[in-house]
Amino acid sequence: MQSYDENGFIRHRGRKALAGELGRYASHILAWQQVIKLDQPVVVLEDDFILRYDFCALIEAAELWKNKHHSIRLEPWKTKLFYSVVQQNEVKLVKFLKVPQCITCYFIMP
Repeated sequence: MQSYDENGFIRHRGRKALAGELGRYASHILAWQQVIKLDQPVVVLEDDFILRYDFCALIEAAELWKNKHHSIRLEPWKTKLFYSVVQQNEVKLVKFLKVPQCITCYFIMP
């Protein structure tokens, strides 16, 4: 993978990337390229994403916020290091002070 910075990855993670991680990164880059090509927002889902009952509400809220934010994470998180930015009904947009490592679903804008 051309854009893989092995030294940077080792510096941040303390090890080389696994083959599965490189494949996942490559698939995300391809999705981002499609966002640019289509010039439309896209929802990126990983195979281990668990669809929640309120997923449609998350998408509707993300649509409202898409002009102010380049990407919006659409999954629960466990970190307490965040602050609230805005709320739409039961959906809250937050800003992370420490971004969680894993991401299985997000809304990305061109």
